[in-house]
Amino acid sequence: MNYQYISEQSQLDKIIPDLMQRDRWGFDTETTGLDPHINKVILVQIGDTDIQYLIDPRKVSIEPLREFFESELARKIGHNLGFDWKMMMGTFGFDLNRLIDTYLGDKILNVGRKWNRFGLAAVLFDRLGIEVSKEQQKSFIGHTGDFTTEQLEYAAGDVIHLVPLASHIGAEAKRDNLVNVWKLECEAIPCFAELEYEGMTLNVPAWQALIKDNQEKSRLMVKEMDKIAVQIVSPDLFGGTGINYASPKQVLSLLQKMGFKVPHYDYLTKAVKKLDLTDTGDATLSKITKYPIVKSLQKFRTYQKMVGTYGQTYIDAIHPATGRIHPRLDQLGAETGRVAARGVSPITIPRDVRYRNAFIAREGYVIETDDYSGCEMRIIAELSQDPKLCKAFIDGEDIHCSVASELFGVGVTKKNEYALYRQPAKGLNFGLAYGMGVKKLYEKLNAEGYEISFDESRVLFRKYEQKYPYAIKYLREQGKFAIENGYVANANGRRRYFNMYEDMEEWRYKAIEREGGNMSIQSLNVEMTKLAMVKIRRYAKKNGIYTRLYNAVHDEVVTETRADQSAEFVLIKRRLMVEAAQVWIKTIPMEVDGNVLPYWTK
Repeated sequence: MNYQYISEQSQLDKIIPDLMQRDRWGFDTETTGLDPHINKVILVQIGDTDIQYLIDPRKVSIEPLREFFESELARKIGHNLGFDWKMMMGTFGFDLNRLIDTYLGDKILNVGRKWNRFGLAAVLFDRLGIEVSKEQQKSFIGHTGDFTTEQLEYAAGDVIHLVPLASHIGAEAKRDNLVNVWKLECEAIPCFAELEYEGMTLNVPAWQALIKDNQEKSRLMVKEMDKIAVQIVSPDLFGGTGINYASPKQVLSLLQKMGFKVPHYDYLTKAVKKLDLTDTGDATLSKITKYPIVKSLQKFRTYQKMVGTYGQTYIDAIHPATGRIHPRLDQLGAETGRVAARGVSPITIPRDVRYRNAFIAREGYVIETDDYSGCEMRIIAELSQDPKLCKAFIDGEDIHCSVASELFGVGVTKKNEYALYRQPAKGLNFGLAYGMGVKKLYEKLNAEGYEISFDESRVLFRKYEQKYPYAIKYLREQGKFAIENGYVANANGRRRYFNMYEDMEEWRYKAIEREGGNMSIQSLNVEMTKLAMVKIRRYAKKNGIYTRLYNAVHDEVVTETRADQSAEFVLIKRRLMVEAAQVWIKTIPMEVDGNVLPYWTK
């Protein structure tokens, strides 16, 4: 190692020309903790294999480095840079740009075939055969005073290998046509980091009212179930049953006493059999929702979940320093590239408007909720070029009504006498993207209250295949490719690998085939949404718009904008979202729908 500890302003001024001249540097920070709103950066490391600069911001002002960090002059290479972005913003107000993240790069190259080995030490060893120790990492937590030699050597070691590591990952990304994917993910780092850093404001009284409402509804469901169950079991002194409906064991015993049977399609006899009830899982209950007590039980569980998952824990998660909830996100949380949430997060909030409306804008600001209309179906139409799907979108038709009209031979609209046919068509459309078969269609429609026999479901499914053969063929070809090659890639090159092994069971082949078909659709949705976020953020910064990313849920981009700028900005935002989609969706019109209100909505 060849490090310089920068503790005087003159030393910092001297190295700035060197920093500005080189095209890429390794970058890292050491902090007193993990919370950017409370903890601080106490060491900034910039270096490569030749030299490592260790800058102590407690002793020098790093304001002269703002241009280096915020401009496009040099690539800043790091590992898990979303964390460093938040810490640099919290301590210095720096908005880092032109980031290259080796964590994201390694993860992109290994989606589906490697787990839990994405830390810097593991990646360095796996790729370059370099062993590094992370023992000194915790020594910076709460640190005050001078640094030890061991701490400085550790800090220098964290950046010395980043440039060659990025080169190694870059070569492999180029080989596998993943450079564009890595580039997009790196460009999106400030988007998600800002979303986490700024957080969301919760209307606490409204949230408490939701908790109370769900608790009351839960109690009402207990009374409804007791009215039915009391015919089977003896009532207690208060006229109830004493059954704990939150206990799967007690509920199973009750339903068995009531003699409920579960319909099951037997592929050998091609008949629907009535089997004894052996569990009370959601999948099983969805097959017997015609019974009133089962409907009440499902509602009871929903209300209980709302109280437990989306109750007091969200209020408790409000940050004491900011007064907001700060989500913890994994930018590459799912195999398709979708974002995942860790812990309490508005990303996973139910689509129920009451929950969304409880997240509000700051005073003087509004929230713009915009999403791609019928996104996955438009992607299927684009990729498969199915004539009927393409025509429906080009003609501006509601896709579910259009499909229903084809399947049932009548003119279906949302409001005419044939509107009930829209539901099974919608089920088929959404199921198409996820590889749903006849059995799942039968269960799904019955669970949603649309009574249909298994044979009728099969006829409906086959008719769909006949009406939209190009779409079905495309999805099956993608699934077949996944099985034959062990991976599948979308139109941007993003890959998902599958663990293939000898003597795989039939269900595993079916699962890979289904997931392979879905990958090309869902992941392309990811590409356009992330690109839209990048475009929106760049435009706002360039044009002085007081806005910031508030949330992002699949194909929905939520922004919080100063009220006097919103009317003009939201139109530009929607245009940018369409432009992002048109990078890949070239023949199908893409539409963006939205609302502008003082709170988050649908």
